[in-house]
Amino acid sequence: MNYFDIIVGLILIFFAIRGFFKGFLIGVASFAGLLAGLYVGIHFSNYMGNILSQGLKLSEQTINIFSFLITFALVIFLVHILARFLEKVISTVGLSFLNKLGGLALGLGKGLLFVSAFFYLFILLGGLKIIDYEVKEKSFFFKPISKLTDLIAGEVKDQLEGSKKPENTPENEGNIIKIKWPTSRILQISTLDEFH
Repeated sequence: MNYFDIIVGLILIFFAIRGFFKGFLIGVASFAGLLAGLYVGIHFSNYMGNILSQGLKLSEQTINIFSFLITFALVIFLVHILARFLEKVISTVGLSFLNKLGGLALGLGKGLLFVSAFFYLFILLGGLKIIDYEVKEKSFFFKPISKLTDLIAGEVKDQLEGSKKPENTPENEGNIIKIKWPTSRILQISTLDEFH
């Protein structure tokens, strides 16, 4: 174990403990509430806007902003209340410990995503050069984090490539324009072949 493992380990422990105390339902509700709040706020805040415009003399732009924020906050609040209710039901039937374990697993998952995102930015900034070969070779986390980052970034890369339309030129006709992606070398890095 080296300093790379210690840093990653501490981050994962923090997210795991936080997830354990929040529980699985509250952890999921936080994320689901955010997504639901955004969706409902974008598509249905006009109903709230109609109510506000009847009682407030504000510009249309201001009404739109307030109606979105109120709708967004209201949805998050309702999802949180529902999660709290379900949490009480679960604790009543004696499954609260399973809820905590689920929260721990969810916290670890969030921690891995956070570490992968940070690792990706670290690579973009050329940070791999400051990590010694011996550290990479002996690290417990370096290879798995490298592969996870490459997997996530590769999925995003595929989406970006698929959304690009080829230009109407003979050389590009029928071909998808390729995008240079910094993480395309991560798996090579994780094999450590380039650092001998």
